[in-house]
Amino acid sequence: PRGRGGGPNPNDMVAADLLELSITQGPSATVVTLPPTSLQRPCYLVDLRSATVPNGQSKTLALNGGARAVTVDGQGSSMTYANTHANGGTMATWPALTSFPVGSIHELVVTGVGAHPLHLHVIPFQITAMPAAEYHDGYFKVGDWHDTLMIMQMGGGGQVTVRQQTDRFTGKMVV
Repeated sequence: PRGRGGGPNPNDMVAADLLELSITQGPSATVVTLPPTSLQRPCYLVDLRSATVPNGQSKTLALNGGARAVTVDGQGSSMTYANTHANGGTMATWPALTSFPVGSIHELVVTGVGAHPLHLHVIPFQITAMPAAEYHDGYFKVGDWHDTLMIMQMGGGGQVTVRQQTDRFTGKMVV
């Protein structure tokens, strides 16, 4: 059996070439200079590191990898089939752990990203604090935006703080 990273052990990652590009100059001797481009980031990708988080919008998210129970501020239980369907329930009736008002900045202090990936469906997040300035040879850095975060070097301990700004989406999202 293989681990989740493709290696023989659970936390081993396998390096593999997925794509190789060979770029050569064509028959034209003219080099085209491209104009400078400045991209305007959408409101939900602005730098939130120095932003003020409104009262009540900072929460603790525990991923509890082995227990498969995601909790927010200590509330929540394992979303197993048995729990979800107890008393005639469905995934649609499963209660939300918390609410994020639209148009606001939200901060999550996350534990367990060494044992379970953090993936907030729909809304990307910015890393604002973690034990080291970077992980995975600079792939995860403070200030970067991601939609998935897993730092196996942290093991089961440590915490990462992320911020996000909700834009338009309303309704339940899976963590």
